Amino acid sequence: MITRKYSYLIAIMLIIVVGTTGNSQNNDFLRDTLPEKWSYSSEFSQTLPTEDRWWLSFEDKCLDSLIEMAVTNNFDVLMAQKRIAMAKNAIRIAQSGYFPNLSIGAGWAKERSSGVINDNYNLGLNFNWEIDLFGQITSQAKEKKALWQASKAQYEGTMVALCANIATAYINLRTWQTQYIVALSHIESQKQILEMTEVRFKSGLASMLDVSQARTIYLSTLSSISPLKANIEVQINSIAILLGVYSDKLPFSLTSTTNMPNHITLIPLGIPADLLRRRPDIKEAEYNVASYAASVGIAKKDFLPTLSINGNIGFKSSKIDELFEKNQFVYSIAPTLSWTVFDGLSRNYQLQNAKEQYQIGIDNYNNTVMTAVKEVQNAMITYHYSIIETLELEKVTAEAFNSLKLSVDLYKRGLTDFSNVLTSQQNYLQYNNSFVSSKGKSLLALISIYQALGGGWGSNH
Repeated sequence: MITRKYSYLIAIMLIIVVGTTGNSQNNDFLRDTLPEKWSYSSEFSQTLPTEDRWWLSFEDKCLDSLIEMAVTNNFDVLMAQKRIAMAKNAIRIAQSGYFPNLSIGAGWAKERSSGVINDNYNLGLNFNWEIDLFGQITSQAKEKKALWQASKAQYEGTMVALCANIATAYINLRTWQTQYIVALSHIESQKQILEMTEVRFKSGLASMLDVSQARTIYLSTLSSISPLKANIEVQINSIAILLGVYSDKLPFSLTSTTNMPNHITLIPLGIPADLLRRRPDIKEAEYNVASYAASVGIAKKDFLPTLSINGNIGFKSSKIDELFEKNQFVYSIAPTLSWTVFDGLSRNYQLQNAKEQYQIGIDNYNNTVMTAVKEVQNAMITYHYSIIETLELEKVTAEAFNSLKLSVDLYKRGLTDFSNVLTSQQNYLQYNNSFVSSKGKSLLALISIYQALGGGWGSNH
């Protein structure tokens, strides 16, 4: 089997640079080593987001309250919980095959034969018991147990996705709200510059063109307010759906503007590749392979004979008042060994189908692992470069603000054209919005890292 070890080297100031190495050997089935007993050690087991609480690194109480509300109300989570219960019941149904089927029967029959009418009364206990001679019931129970484990992994995946989706929607909301604040700030600044050009025009120190240009950029920024408000309200509705509540039930702190969370987070050097193994989708794929393997075993056991015991015990009499007398006691027991010799090759094809499904499960497992590695790499790369972009845009925005101040000062003293002020206004607004957007992208990339790893990277991992 192949053992593939992925190591991620994280270095650039506060962030990460990814390096991945792999060792491979030929194998007929797996491209990654599966655990021998189809289970994870506790060291790399999945922790639910409600235990991991990776979003606490954002230090945002509003986000904390939203996720707490969602894990209780979200309908996808509720459905996933019910699927776990159904899978658990399926195990019990399979295990019930170890026990005999018992039934109580009572009856009365009137018969006429050769002119004689007879009454027959009976009361008894019937039973049927299929002995698990070759482990078929055991294999069925193993299959259902693997599917139950897969349903638990689905639930974990639902929780991870839910918390990541809420955090993503929340960051998008805060990004729109921050850009709304930026727009209001620029509108106020542009309004002051417009009023200055109008005063200078009345004093004969500026042309009407200056006033028109100042009014154009002011109205242009003012027109961006409505789309920003629309985006904010749509995002709030999206969060409400994730929380399983109507928007009017959301906390007030969600609609009030606030600062965006810190977008720079220290990620420890050398995140172990084994963290990937706790991803719910990898666990689910692995347990599915286990269930398919059990299905192959079940299909093979269909070629073997089955041993069952049928019987009954009770009372039978022609007179109801003599039904419970000693000599009316009857019983029968009939062990039966059956073996299907020929069925038109139906079992052969069923076995082949089970084997093909098993191979499909292995292919899906390998593909899931490769996809997980790609997602972690992409998330880390995106986070790394988004941080660099954000730091650069912060500097550009500061310079754009200085440029605007200098151009306005020179314009007041008649040392430059208004076109320079106009250009400075446009640049400052553009870079300010880009800076806010880049901070949002950095936060979203960080959320993607958490989601790609199936959670945080606390000391317990």
